[in-house]
Amino acid sequence: MGCGGAAVEPPSVYLDAGPWLEANPGATAQACLGDGECRTLTPGAQQVSATGGIGAQSSYSLSVTGELTGSPILTVTEDVDIPVTTTQAACGPSRSQTRKMSLNRSGQLVTP
Repeated sequence: MGCGGAAVEPPSVYLDAGPWLEANPGATAQACLGDGECRTLTPGAQQVSATGGIGAQSSYSLSVTGELTGSPILTVTEDVDIPVTTTQAACGPSRSQTRKMSLNRSGQLVTP
């Protein structure tokens, strides 16, 4: 089996909103990273991606909103540094730009 090139995913945050969703039964949450598409969050790590190539920016604006019965109950916006990492893979070096975060019970973005 030959190498087809490295799999490339856009700069991303893997965001777990589970603690906040569990503390706010019936609420919904959505996250947006930079100018990428917004994503509805569920418990467990969800990939929220920006547009652009790896390393194009080192920091992205992460916005999270929460609603309960149609009324806003949470708005958090934070500039998040997302480092570029290089790992050695079978077909040569592979670069990625990801960060893991969670939304704690009180609605703060934290790095686990």
